[in-house]
Amino acid sequence: IRYANKKSVATISYEQIARVYDTRSHFYLHISATQIFSVSKRQIQNGRAKELSRLLRHKVTGKKES
Repeated sequence: IRYANKKSVATISYEQIARVYDTRSHFYLHISATQIFSVSKRQIQNGRAKELSRLLRHKVTGKKES
């Protein structure tokens, strides 16, 4: 997963993600106990939030829906 904002760019492999919380408006990617990436679904290019949700469900074992 590649995440970019105005200040930084991060690349996260699926193996690094310990848990995912999928809410109506955001994905919360837990990398460690002290590191969480908050990804707004509105900012996902080409409206691919549903596709990313399916991919995360398949690749990350600690996925939760909220």
